[in-house]
Amino acid sequence: METAGDSGSGESGVYRVIFDNLPFIAFTLDRKGKVLEGNRYTARLLGMRIEDARGKAFSEVASLGKKDLVKAFIEFRKNLGGNVTDKTVYKARLKGGREMFLELVGIPLKEKGRVTRVLIVGSDITEHERMEKEIEESEESYRQMVELSPDGIVTADLKGIVTSCNEAFVRLSGFGKEEILGKHFSNLPTLMKKEMPRYVKLFASLLKGGRIEPFEFRWVSKKGETRLGEIKVGILKKGGKISGFQAVMRDITERKESEESIRESEEKLRMIFDNVNDVIIYVDRTGKIIDVNRKVEDVLGYKPEEVIGKNFAKTGALALKDIPKIVKMFMESVSKGQVFGKGTTNIMEIELRHKDGRPVIMESSTRMVKEDGRVVGFLNVLRDVTDRRKSETEVRGQAEELEKFNRLAVGRELKMVELKKRIAELEEKLRNR
Repeated sequence: METAGDSGSGESGVYRVIFDNLPFIAFTLDRKGKVLEGNRYTARLLGMRIEDARGKAFSEVASLGKKDLVKAFIEFRKNLGGNVTDKTVYKARLKGGREMFLELVGIPLKEKGRVTRVLIVGSDITEHERMEKEIEESEESYRQMVELSPDGIVTADLKGIVTSCNEAFVRLSGFGKEEILGKHFSNLPTLMKKEMPRYVKLFASLLKGGRIEPFEFRWVSKKGETRLGEIKVGILKKGGKISGFQAVMRDITERKESEESIRESEEKLRMIFDNVNDVIIYVDRTGKIIDVNRKVEDVLGYKPEEVIGKNFAKTGALALKDIPKIVKMFMESVSKGQVFGKGTTNIMEIELRHKDGRPVIMESSTRMVKEDGRVVGFLNVLRDVTDRRKSETEVRGQAEELEKFNRLAVGRELKMVELKKRIAELEEKLRNR
């Protein structure tokens, strides 16, 4: 990517300082894919000094799987062809065996029209935090890195006057650099006036050496759209002294909308979960109840909060005679990776105890819950069949009574037939006499 033109007054000489304080991953590779430079945060992330990583392929420093190696090779070839690649996610295993997911972008750096190096920038999306960058490269490389950052970056001097902003900030706000540079941050057209007292207070805190945690804020684009962003503000140092401030902002409007949609979906699922007619219990590998729906109170008399966190076998709900059987089958299912002996689902009948002590006959259907092929818990669906079993018992008793009556009736009828036959024989003898 060719170097962009001068961004305006106040920017000269500031890019090195900005680059040293940018809060995300950054390192450079030569045309063979070997590490040239990297910032201190990258060094801490890799668990080694950048000096020790120089000359090594990045895959030697942070181990990648076969698929990710192929993906990285393809993206790197695009960079060497002069193309800035899209954000790409890699799963990396770092020193000590720690795994994390990195979202990286490759940016070609040119000298005299030829790509000589590739700048890799990105963030650790495992912890959802942008990491600080401090890369020691030429001023031209720093300027390109700042200009091509996917996040908006703004710097201000100790008086609060904006000294630089990158292309991402221009794109996010919709305002040109000529409308931003040289103005006091409190007069920026993109900031909401009602929020200004808050920003002034934060700026005063920075001047006193305070530290500001990342926070969310709203801004208005030139088109009049209200957007939601996440901003991280920090100090810039030069020669060991505070020289100004920088703000790194990211548009999280879509992410928040997605989170809200997920929250609404979870609420709907929870409503369904709590209103089904069966008792649903989720337990972990040890038998501890992780969650249970509200039907448990209707069927067994226990409120969900009375049983969540307890071992299922110790809640008092299991009949004493069924505890050994349930525990044995549960332990066997965990060790064999099966649910009660066969397959992934099985149905059995167990006797539970209502909170008031009366027996409740339940039909239990159990399914394993797996993550990465490993059994992490069990989902149990319990249906109250007490009334059904009672009706079956009554019907069975009535059938037995009818059978008994039938046997007595048939026997009596046979005896009457025999008696009539005997009487007939006696009458015949009397007539013959």
